[in-house]
Amino acid sequence: MPRLLRRIASSFTPNSETDQLETPIFDTPLADQTVEELETLQKEILTAYKETIDQKETAKQNYRPAAAKAAHYQARSLRLKLNLVEQELHRRLPLIAKVVKKAKSFYL
Repeated sequence: MPRLLRRIASSFTPNSETDQLETPIFDTPLADQTVEELETLQKEILTAYKETIDQKETAKQNYRPAAAKAAHYQARSLRLKLNLVEQELHRRLPLIAKVVKKAKSFYL
């Protein structure tokens, strides 16, 4: 197998449920990141998403359908990443709220 194909294949992970290979979306799993890191990642993705939407609108106004289509798919990908980060944050926030509430009741 050529070196390039081996390198590409090594970036995929097997999924036992579907018996297919999946591409990792993030370099480190979201579960391993702290809430602060997740919030920073959320802000970065949101900024990139807004810039991509602006590029899409500019391409539409300039009658460049290929560029608009590429920006659309990039924005959709960023939105999916943003949804994953927000889901992880919402999964953790109730736990954090309980800890804060317990700490407040302890000190009051």
